[in-house]
Amino acid sequence: MINLKADLLHFQYEDIFAYINKRNNYANIGADQMIRKGKKSSILKAISSATFAFIRHYFLRLGFLDGRAGFVIAIIQSQYSFNKYLFATYR
Repeated sequence: MINLKADLLHFQYEDIFAYINKRNNYANIGADQMIRKGKKSSILKAISSATFAFIRHYFLRLGFLDGRAGFVIAIIQSQYSFNKYLFATYR
């Protein structure tokens, strides 16, 4: 076993813009999968899904304990969910 002398920091994304772009790409792929499976979407579904995604990530998964970062992640997850259903609605 190797002991490190310092913390090992691992960043999955270069910056927040790369993270948002990646999430939008995943939303696009998710919308395509929904359409292929014959699932219907609507603006109301997009809004309700986004709202629940925020609640799930910020409150149920305790994102509020991470301060600003937890809030931003919950917002980005909410945006991902909204975009997925929105993209599926307008295809």
